[in-house]
Amino acid sequence: ETLIRQVHTPVAIVPPQFHEPTNFMLAYDGSESTDKAITQIINGGILAGLDCHLVMVDKQDGHCQDKLDTASARLAENGFNVRARMLDGDVYQALWRYKSDHAVDLMVMGAFGHSKWRQFFLGSTTLKMLEDSRIPLVVLR
Repeated sequence: ETLIRQVHTPVAIVPPQFHEPTNFMLAYDGSESTDKAITQIINGGILAGLDCHLVMVDKQDGHCQDKLDTASARLAENGFNVRARMLDGDVYQALWRYKSDHAVDLMVMGAFGHSKWRQFFLGSTTLKMLEDSRIPLVVLR
């Protein structure tokens, strides 16, 4: 966590058993930082040609679907084959379940969207995914 907080470039965490991914899942929350992540994905080129699972956990605020649709269209306009899905429930559990149910090869997440204080009291989805992931994980800063 300390290393990821200190660097301002994408970080890849790869398990010992690696195979070339054919798809990736972007955990999207509609924030400015995840919109920046989409820009990085589009401009970076490294994920070009891979199927994209764009997933968002509904916050019940009425704006999630519009943000998800906009992000999906943006990726599709830039050549990605996108499967956008709105998920329900606990963020960590919903992401983990989707990853397992759809044979996701690579997970892409924004890093630590909240302060260290909020993380201390409420926990961090990014940190939980880092700890439990058995597939490659790219953390975008």
